[in-house]
Amino acid sequence: MSGSRTFKALLNTYRGLVKRNPGNSRLLMARGVLYHLFGMHKKALKDFNRLLALRSGTAAIYFLRSDCYFNLGNFMLAWKDLMRGRMISIQNGSPGKRTTRAKYIHKPEEFTPGEKAEIAEILHYERNRIFYTLIPDIFLPPGSEKVK
Repeated sequence: MSGSRTFKALLNTYRGLVKRNPGNSRLLMARGVLYHLFGMHKKALKDFNRLLALRSGTAAIYFLRSDCYFNLGNFMLAWKDLMRGRMISIQNGSPGKRTTRAKYIHKPEEFTPGEKAEIAEILHYERNRIFYTLIPDIFLPPGSEKVK
């Protein structure tokens, strides 16, 4: 089975799991991350919005949602969520070095190419930080046995 088919099968597994357990935040997060990895940013946004409704205030969700907005070209919403995630990270005592640089990006009417590049770099850093934490669990759906 090719990697692409395996990934699609995993996404289908999570679709079914979320359908049976619509309020399960772990499943929503996993499916949202998979949608995001597949470039299905609008679907990922729906899951991240549902997560925020279930447990608002999670920096990771704001960073991932910001990255989706950025990829969809909505830079103002991306910036707002980046700032929300940054503030929550600071309050929790866990901001990344790149995330703390976000305070130097002010909210103008239009972002310069340099500011867009800076936002993209920060989001890339945060997205990877989150993915490296979540990916092992995502590829082992609930009920699967861990490999020893």
